[in-house]
Amino acid sequence: MKAIDAFKLAGLAVAGYAAYRLFTAAKDGAEKVGQVAREIVMEDLNPASDKNIVYGAVNKVTQAATGNTVDTFGTWLYGVFNPEKPEPVIPLSPVTQEQKDLAKFEQAKQNINYVEPSLFDKFLMNLNKAGLSNPFK
Repeated sequence: MKAIDAFKLAGLAVAGYAAYRLFTAAKDGAEKVGQVAREIVMEDLNPASDKNIVYGAVNKVTQAATGNTVDTFGTWLYGVFNPEKPEPVIPLSPVTQEQKDLAKFEQAKQNINYVEPSLFDKFLMNLNKAGLSNPFK
């Protein structure tokens, strides 16, 4: 099928859709026809509208394919090209106490109630790192 034939078919489908909407509105009177015609132009055929018939159809297909009812084609494409970062690999070498303390410290920093250690606490941590005991116990 040539691209021009596909455009002709799409144009016929859009024209048929518009004719159907206008015909069903004509049953309710001329005022309703004007309102439906405005909706068709401003929403259904407007490429910038999120209520565009092509945009809606593509999103319905995406939602059916992914099983996610809030997914759009754009969010699906973003997920394909921007995968989540993998979890860090845990090293196979033995973990030192300093690395464990640093990991605990990093977790504590992400806690909402994190408080920066005082200068005295930092002093005691450095003593501990150096292998010296706490002189204030």
